[in-house]
Amino acid sequence: MRRLSGFGFLLLCGLLFGFSDPGKAQDNGYIRAEFAGEGVRVDGWLNDPVWQQAQVVDRFFQREPREGEPATEKTEVRVAMDEDNLYIGVMCYDSRPDAIIAKEMERDSDLERDDNFALVLDTFFDQRTGFLFATNPNGAKFDAQLGFGRERMNKNWDGIWDVRAKVTPRGWSAEFVIPFKSLRFKEGGEQQWGINFRRTIARKNEEDLWRAWRRNDGLLQLTKEGVLELPRPVKRGRHLEFMPYVTGGYEKGYPDYEYETGRTTKTGIDVKYGLSPTLTADFTVNTDFAQVESDQVRINLTRYNLYYPEKRDFFLESSANFDFGSPHRAMAFYSRRIGIGPDRRPVPIIAGGRVSGKAGKYDLGLLSIQTGKERDIPSTNYSVARIKRNILEQSYIGAIFTQKTPADEAPVNRVVGADFRLTTAHFLGDKNLSVAGYFMKSFTPGTAPRTHAFNFFVDYPNDLIDCFVAYSEVGDNFNPEVGFVRRAGLKGYGYSFRFMPRPPIPHIRKLHFVLREFANTDFSNVLDSKNSIFRPIGFETQSGDEFEFNVLRNFDYLKRPFSLFEDVVVSPGKYSVVGYETKLETNPSRLFSGEFGVRWGGFYSGKHRAMSLNTALRLSKSLTLSGGFEYTRARLPEGNFEAIQWQSRVRFAFNTHLTGFIFAQWNNEDDETTVNFRIRWIPRLGSDFYLVYNEIQDTGYTSWRPKHRVLLAKFTYWWSI
Repeated sequence: MRRLSGFGFLLLCGLLFGFSDPGKAQDNGYIRAEFAGEGVRVDGWLNDPVWQQAQVVDRFFQREPREGEPATEKTEVRVAMDEDNLYIGVMCYDSRPDAIIAKEMERDSDLERDDNFALVLDTFFDQRTGFLFATNPNGAKFDAQLGFGRERMNKNWDGIWDVRAKVTPRGWSAEFVIPFKSLRFKEGGEQQWGINFRRTIARKNEEDLWRAWRRNDGLLQLTKEGVLELPRPVKRGRHLEFMPYVTGGYEKGYPDYEYETGRTTKTGIDVKYGLSPTLTADFTVNTDFAQVESDQVRINLTRYNLYYPEKRDFFLESSANFDFGSPHRAMAFYSRRIGIGPDRRPVPIIAGGRVSGKAGKYDLGLLSIQTGKERDIPSTNYSVARIKRNILEQSYIGAIFTQKTPADEAPVNRVVGADFRLTTAHFLGDKNLSVAGYFMKSFTPGTAPRTHAFNFFVDYPNDLIDCFVAYSEVGDNFNPEVGFVRRAGLKGYGYSFRFMPRPPIPHIRKLHFVLREFANTDFSNVLDSKNSIFRPIGFETQSGDEFEFNVLRNFDYLKRPFSLFEDVVVSPGKYSVVGYETKLETNPSRLFSGEFGVRWGGFYSGKHRAMSLNTALRLSKSLTLSGGFEYTRARLPEGNFEAIQWQSRVRFAFNTHLTGFIFAQWNNEDDETTVNFRIRWIPRLGSDFYLVYNEIQDTGYTSWRPKHRVLLAKFTYWWSI
């Protein structure tokens, strides 16, 4: 092909980027909230007078499957407000209302599997942070806090807001009510916030947006959001919240196991106070997490530490303000170090406090927690200070300090670090690009050198080409006792390249070709491990199913014996193997969906075969059955083994305020079965009642033996001033 001249290249770029955005061509990207003097009755019907007067946004464009084309079904959005609340009214017209998919009712369930409507509010209008609210035709609720748009999304934040939805002969409608007290924003006169809307039509695998509808963008691309105009001043006030709780129940520990027996009663309180419209203080006394679902335990067949996600509400809220590092390498702060012992059993939290939010161009996070003595774990104080200075459009520079102070004679552990992130959504016109890095160092008396961790990466995450390059170091003696290290003593480097064209092949939406390679060396530059993936074929269908086939190459240099599974120990040496993997995933919107994967080939000194299966049967909006199974069979000169683990889950819902689940899991490494049963009732906004039953069975004998049983109830009441 003849090379373009410089002038020709500039002319071509001018033509490509000079075309008008159809969204901008048909509206100016602004929506004005109509003032509702008499308020709005939130019932999902949209029959209040204010909705007849409010401005209508109805020009939605497809992001999938046909970028930039008008949505196949009409959507109308209106916004209203009064002195205390923001209201959003939505009418989702549908030519086939009988085909609407709506199976979820539990709060924070995966609404992406249903027809759904979502909106984002960028209340600081800084194109960095915000709130996401979503619902489906059942009126199920999903919300999240956004930090740097798509980069940091805390799905476990539970705000105080409500929504009602109705299915009608014309489609389905919804009404949101979001109290201003639940949001953070700068107080003043008439305000402008960032806002955007997205509708998903599940049966068509279609995604429609008002703004940011290009495939490189999406709902979380806040730099291309629309503008919400609030015609009257709004105030959040100081906003003081109280959330006292009481827990009561009975636990029984069986002989030969280290569990207690007896009645359990516990009371405590959480308090939230708005120091300013943008900064919030949280206090907790005698904190309890009895209602939290058990971790999904995994068998570890690698030399790397497993990372388990946080599930406790107090630590999940505002978690983006404390993020530093990555679970793939190292983190300065890992909240599961607080209140959870090495055996994953709870450690009591006596009291704690947190300040988080924004102060001008700074994002702040301050945390101090005191835990009590439990078993052989001393009473300990954990403190974290995090600051980020926002620069440019979506970038920052920051720093962190952590400290762990045990009450016994153990030494104090400290970590200090600095990081940066430069992000743009306008690279080469409309492409995404991020350049980021961090450096941190731990301080513990008597520690040898190499107590640092370092990471630098360049990320180009776009629809056609998605590539990533990184370099990292984790010193042999880097020891963040309030953080997480996947594996110390390594230097890592690697890249990932994904090419995803959309050729005009019937029934195929996108092809996936992948080349990925990551390697680790010790600090003498001796290769420790190397893993590569080559995907010669992968694709996504128009109906939402996905398939991939991968060639895997792995190298491991074991300098000492490695205990792989039970009594199988791999001898020191260099192991270079080739394996293969195939995966199939069906559209989760279907009545029955699943993921199936098979892996086979070399494994250290021998061979292995592995299979994984995850399925879900969404029988109705009231009942979903799901389960997972993983099986690995290895044949090595050092010994053979079979690793097996399974999970099953039953989710049921009587309505959006009364839901429950049963979760069971087992694996043949721990020889332990865990069962969780939980019912959640939401009697009013912000308040919860839980009924919980947990049981652990030892399966390492010819017959199952109970280890621990707990039955308890917990009630949390919320009110605000």
